[in-house]
Amino acid sequence: MSKVTLAFSCNSERDADILAWAEKQDLSAALRAAVRASWLNGPTVGDVLNELGELKRLLRTGATIQTESKEPEAQDPTTTAAQAALNSLGL
Repeated sequence: MSKVTLAFSCNSERDADILAWAEKQDLSAALRAAVRASWLNGPTVGDVLNELGELKRLLRTGATIQTESKEPEAQDPTTTAAQAALNSLGL
């Protein structure tokens, strides 16, 4: 098995968080794990943050989220949208 070296650059100001993280890691192993984790079909942190932003927007419009009840009732379209956003997280 041969070794291949990859390189990338970071901006010292914009990527300061990445650089601080990298100093504390076995960088090769951490980057391999991060890349492989990004290939999974599950939600990413970005996905979760986007959905939370959508929920925040819906709640500001007055939407409420109801828990399941034993008797079916008509759902408000805004509530339905908020519930769909939560369900799309796949948690």
